[in-house]
Amino acid sequence: MPSLQAAVRKLRLEAWWPLWALLGIGLLLRILVTVFYGPSVFNYYGGDSTRYMRLSVAQVSGLFGDVAMPAGYPAFLATLRHVDAWLPFTTMVQHLLGLVGALLLYGAVRAVGAPRWAALLPVAVVALSGDVLFIEHGILTEALWMPVLALAMYLLARAIAAEEPRWWLVAAGAALACSAMVRSVSDLLPVALAVWAVVALPGPPSRRLANGGALLLSAAAVLGIYMVIATTISHGSSGLTENSGFSLYARVAQFADCQKFEPPAGTRALCVETPSAERPGPFYWAWDPESPLRSKFQLEIQDSGQQDQLSSFAKAAILHQPVEYVLTVGRDLVRYFAPQAGTPRPSSGTDEEQMSFDSPAQSAQAVTPAVLATQYEEAYDGVGDGMPSRTASNAFGAYQALFRIDGRLMLLLIALGVLGCVRGRRSPRAAASLFLVSGVVLLVVPPAVSSFDIRYSIPPINLFAASAAFGLVVLRGEVGAPTSSKRWD
Repeated sequence: MPSLQAAVRKLRLEAWWPLWALLGIGLLLRILVTVFYGPSVFNYYGGDSTRYMRLSVAQVSGLFGDVAMPAGYPAFLATLRHVDAWLPFTTMVQHLLGLVGALLLYGAVRAVGAPRWAALLPVAVVALSGDVLFIEHGILTEALWMPVLALAMYLLARAIAAEEPRWWLVAAGAALACSAMVRSVSDLLPVALAVWAVVALPGPPSRRLANGGALLLSAAAVLGIYMVIATTISHGSSGLTENSGFSLYARVAQFADCQKFEPPAGTRALCVETPSAERPGPFYWAWDPESPLRSKFQLEIQDSGQQDQLSSFAKAAILHQPVEYVLTVGRDLVRYFAPQAGTPRPSSGTDEEQMSFDSPAQSAQAVTPAVLATQYEEAYDGVGDGMPSRTASNAFGAYQALFRIDGRLMLLLIALGVLGCVRGRRSPRAAASLFLVSGVVLLVVPPAVSSFDIRYSIPPINLFAASAAFGLVVLRGEVGAPTSSKRWD
């Protein structure tokens, strides 16, 4: 691999004013939101945040104490807190990492020879998006996950451009494993991208298989070491897959009909007679005290035996009701692109209106921002009362609504990415497919195995923007552009 000095020298050559102007505007936005908007007011995600921070109210302790999440982000928070427990310090580090992620996506698009103007598209999306700004400002895993994903994409793009891609693929596999340690939805990416490497990278069959194997084995090795450490410390919990039965049950409970399959032993208490059309969404079945899971099954989420029972029940429902499962997942996927299509079930995920700096639905949660701020003070200084001024809420809410990649724009980005895959030549086609495949996996997996949340669409959108850059090049008429040995500008 090239030395760090060579990488710095290359970065200097890329000192192009539109790039640095976008990053500068992005930095200014992040400074403004840090100064004028309290960091602890996202109480729609307050339950998640208190778990990430390992606060006592979440009843989770230790880095590996939560079966529902891996330890990467809690470890990141603990490290920053060790440096300085001032909460704005943590949020500003997250904002800076967001800009690093934008620069990595720029480098990834450039690595395969795309012109600088095309590589600005993912930079603009990450640096200027109001939703990205919102995510970075909260105590949410995506703030770390997005830049780690961007690093993996950069390493994979360098593999496309390299004559000998093996070591770039090994590094990329390790980065993908690290992303799974932050958010377990990345578990499937090493498998999907190992297949991508076999198909997209040139060479005889033996070399293609070796490329895919290098990526997959590297990811497996890093995740294997993590799991050994995690399970040794926590006596069995890594946070990667232990909660999968719970999540999949919540997904299928809105349509599971025990008259169409025999519920596995010990799970009959989960059967309900309410017609599917009248049932609420996944969050009811997972968390409501009145749900069968809580009132009859009496779930102990750390119990691996119960998790296996839930998984067996969910798989039986999917096996015997495949059409209902596909329609359920499909409806939630449609919501990413057309939020107003149909009438969402109650307790079926957060929409754009709720994921906002100026959310009018704050009071719908169990705690107020002021109560949440008090909880944060167990671990942080500088929390305040959790309430921004009305002027700040209105201003940043309006900005977020205006600078948002909505469903229509996301469809456009995907269409441009598909164009880059179909009409691009060799390396550009491989790069376009890299970003597109990664984005599709990350968009589809959550509603397929858990639930819908508009928050889940933000990281895939960044990858779709990088893929769309190659479609823009095709539209400009540079279909026959050379491969990685030359620049397109």
